[in-house]
Amino acid sequence: MDLKNLSQLTNEQLRKKQKELKNNKITDRFLVGFTFGIFLFALYYNGFGFFTFFPLIIGYQFVKKSQSEKLLELEVEKEFKATGLSL
Repeated sequence: MDLKNLSQLTNEQLRKKQKELKNNKITDRFLVGFTFGIFLFALYYNGFGFFTFFPLIIGYQFVKKSQSEKLLELEVEKEFKATGLSL
């Protein structure tokens, strides 16, 4: 979603977007932990190798995505404050 469009959303749409971002944050954290667990499992049983570090590469993608969503979440919070609504 474009940051410019946030000011055009209704209050209900902002609340839905905030809830969606919160759910995405929880899912991303779970997936990062899961991929790190796979990394540790593979490291213990197979040692070092490309496929050992492959889960970390995938986990990094989730971290990168969550960082960009954090900026969007901050913008949604600013929009809430601008409209005078409570979170």
